[in-house]
This record gives sequence, C-alpha cells and structure tokens, in this order.
Amino acid sequence: MPSAVADALKYVPPLRQGRTTAPESKPREDVPDDVVDATLPHLLPTVAAMVQVQRLATMRPNEVCRMCVGNIDMSRKDGIWLYNLPKHKCTWRGHRKIVPLGELEQALILPYLEGKSPEQAVFSPKTAMLEKEARDAERQKAKADTKQVVPSQCRRTKSRRKDREHYDSASYARSIRESIITANSHLPEDQQIPHWFPYQLRHAGVTELILENDGARDIARAVAGQKSISITQDYNHADLKIAIEQAKKRAKKRGQRPGDSPEGQPES
Repeated sequence: MPSAVADALKYVPPLRQGRTTAPESKPREDVPDDVVDATLPHLLPTVAAMVQVQRLATMRPNEVCRMCVGNIDMSRKDGIWLYNLPKHKCTWRGHRKIVPLGELEQALILPYLEGKSPEQAVFSPKTAMLEKEARDAERQKAKADTKQVVPSQCRRTKSRRKDREHYDSASYARSIRESIITANSHLPEDQQIPHWFPYQLRHAGVTELILENDGARDIARAVAGQKSISITQDYNHADLKIAIEQAKKRAKKRGQRPGDSPEGQPES
C-alpha cells in the first residue's frame, strides 16, 4: 500500500454504533450461577466438569478445551497445580500464561487423569461419547423395563463416529446448547433454562472478582491472565452491579428499605 494511502486512512472516522448499516453484535454478558447450576445435571459429566473448571478458574473456553495432562504441574509443595498453556490468545506477543488450579478444580480434573499419557486431553470428546452411550443405554433399559419400547430398541448399534482428542470452542458450546434444548423439551415453562455460551462463564468470573474486591480490577486482571488493565475495564457488567449495591446502601444509610416512602412508611 502506498504510504500516502496508509496515512489518509488514519483520518477515516470509525463506525458509530447505531449510525450505520453495519451489523452490530450484542454485547456479551455474564451467565448467572443459578442458570449454570440448573444446566449442570443435563450435561454429560465431561462437559459439566469443563463448565465448572472454566468458571472457577475464569478461563477462556478454548483454554479448558485444550488442557492436556502434560500441561499440568502438580509438583508444588503448597498443593496448587499450575496449568501451563503452550498456546493461547496472546502467545504471538510473547506472553506466557499459567492458570493456578486449587482444590475445587483439582477434584473435578482428577478423575479424568487416570491412565492418560501427557499428550492426551484432560477433557476428551471420546470420553464424553462413552458417557453418552452409557446414559442412552440406561434410559433405553428403563423404558424397556416399563414396557414403553420393544426390547429390540435396546440393542441399537453404538455410534462408530471417530471423535477428536480435544474439544474446540464450537463443539464445546454446541454440546451445552443441545443439552439445554433437550432439557427444555421436557421441563415446565416456568423452569426453562435460558440459553448461554461458554464465554459468558469467563465474564461471570471476572465480574465476581471485581465485586469481591470493591470494584478494584487488578486482581481480576491477574486471575484472568490479562496483561493490561484496560482490557479488564471492558468487563463493565460489574459497574452496574456495583452501582446497584451502592443504591441499596444509600437507602440503608437513611434508615429506609428499597420501596419505602421518604417518611419510612411502605408505599401503597
């Protein structure tokens, strides 16, 4: 590109939200923990473990998907495991990322380490497929015992699809989405599970860290593995929650409850 063109492009104004015909994506939001808790029983055990580890450690979806046995250092005397990411979002910048794993994460990961070599995935679609086949067989047997299906339906051929060693962000999200769709097909309308995506778990983790530290973002930045505080500032979901808590505190300072009239009497 000629230098004159490159220089001229600096003066082209950026696209303004709501003022052009360009498509605009919705801002990402954190997923409430009660929604995650309602989803977990309907997920395959492998995927449920991935969701919980990602939420606890505030990881990106691809970071929990690509976790290999050999990437986890269990040698520390203080009992903390260190997950060394060989490749991540900012690898090209020369940044190294290490995710500490505490007791809660370790308890979820440990059952998936047995009998695996260092290069194998901790959370593998192959394991999830075996879990799915076992679950489906159990359900078919239960239906056969109640004479809801003929016995021949319980002897279906197992899937021979070749599964990959690792999940990726798309297959991980798809597994969650399909589980929610299946669950909602037999749940009452007032118990329907809202659809959510794995990256919302990271947003929830960062927001929680900011709230727990009185709005300070440096701890959230460190736990999330972000090099710049300006990136953490983009997680502005916490700002509204902090403002809401301050609004509640203002009412308490004046001896009022939210919804009370200025005289202290409940409004009609």
